[in-house]
Amino acid sequence: MPPHRPDHRGVFCRPFEIVEPLILIAINRSYEDEGKDVYDAVRGCWRIRKERAEKNDLVLAHRRGLVVGAFRPAAWLPASRQDFPWLSEDIPTRIGFVGREADPSILARYNGKRVPDRFRTKGAANPVRFVQPGQ
Repeated sequence: MPPHRPDHRGVFCRPFEIVEPLILIAINRSYEDEGKDVYDAVRGCWRIRKERAEKNDLVLAHRRGLVVGAFRPAAWLPASRQDFPWLSEDIPTRIGFVGREADPSILARYNGKRVPDRFRTKGAANPVRFVQPGQ
């Protein structure tokens, strides 16, 4: 395991280990600029293929490389005002999910852990990463 490194607050955090396919989403902007809670910030709306998203049963939210939430999507939906009320209009090229917070054992495995460096590309335009065990 890589050595501990401080996060953006100077707190030393261990990177998480990947044990199941998951979607890793950076929520920096939607959480900070738009004032959403973690669930609303991570659940939508993203430019990803529904078929690919549905192959993953876990979504992790992270801010500045630190995991702040873990969710189990129940359904992936088109980005419509009906399902995502903060949208000013429907966005047919994007989707988001509805779901629930992950079980306590999953939260304990990921929350407060650092995203492994190999999944944090500085300056990356896309906040979404699909991650597989062994990757």
